[in-house]
Amino acid sequence: MSESEEPDVGRTGEAQFAPEQRELFARCLRALNEGGVPYLVAGAHAKHAYTGVWRDTKDLDLFLCAADLERVLDLLANEGLDTSVEYPHWLAKASNDDYFIDLIFGMGHGRIQVDESWFAHKRPIEVAGVETFLIPPEELFVSKAFVIERYRCDVADILHLVLSLKGELDWARVLDLLGNHRALVLVHLLLFDFVYPGRRDALPKELMQELFDEVQRRWQEPRLAAKAFRGLLLDPHSFVVDLDDWGYRDARELEPLVDEKSGELL
Repeated sequence: MSESEEPDVGRTGEAQFAPEQRELFARCLRALNEGGVPYLVAGAHAKHAYTGVWRDTKDLDLFLCAADLERVLDLLANEGLDTSVEYPHWLAKASNDDYFIDLIFGMGHGRIQVDESWFAHKRPIEVAGVETFLIPPEELFVSKAFVIERYRCDVADILHLVLSLKGELDWARVLDLLGNHRALVLVHLLLFDFVYPGRRDALPKELMQELFDEVQRRWQEPRLAAKAFRGLLLDPHSFVVDLDDWGYRDARELEPLVDEKSGELL
């Protein structure tokens, strides 16, 4: 990158679209609204809504239940987009030549799926001039908590979310959504303390102490199997050596939820 080039980073400012991008996203969102399919806007638009940071990623992230995917693919195909199921356990796409809509119905590791509870705390938002609904901050936190990999890392997005909301998330719901992976909350809050040492007011200190205590109690419990391993939940690339060469177990759940061709719920 030359000295004159701007790095691909987010900046505080208004969400901006190329005219053809705005038209495409608006047309697709209206089609889903008219089709009566529940979905939540996430990705760059959710980050901007909660933090004011905008980076145009050329795509639109929508969260939905797997049971609704087939209908969504049909609606977007009727709008002239090419559709495909990329990973039948969590992701489909709709696209034209320049822009993408990611249709997300789970996490890449397969351990968490979008269900009706994700819609209970949805928030109104306008995207490309269309009234729609935004993913709640707690579900946004959870959707990014596992993305700590070589080619993409969402830690900064989570820290900016906590900073912008001054730590006022429904932490009980975050923990409930994460289930057995609740230690990831402590990981990110410790990183927040490292990055923003002057903003300890945003930290849920009692929760952090509770999570610290849980870790210490776990250390006193009988040892887990030596090959217990969760690295692939965080990075499906960097930890392949553990799986293939060192004999660790794959903790992902990659069973398909939808048909790979039609998107029909299995």
